[in-house]
Amino acid sequence: MPDFSTSQIIALSLMFMWAGFVRTGIGFGGAALGLPLLLLVHPDPLIWLPIIGVHLLFFSGLTLSKRLHNVDV
Repeated sequence: MPDFSTSQIIALSLMFMWAGFVRTGIGFGGAALGLPLLLLVHPDPLIWLPIIGVHLLFFSGLTLSKRLHNVDV
């Protein structure tokens, strides 16, 4: 794992929050829109893909909890 500066950590945090809001707001596309931005900070996708996987699981759970009442049983 590379050592990131404080400004890079802040930028990464903002990118992950933005991608999460895209995921919960639209319902898809957070990882697809976030990965190119993350690659600008560090160009190795093997670092970002596991983190994005956990990120998608978390925000998918948020989306599911918000929209589960829309499902007809």
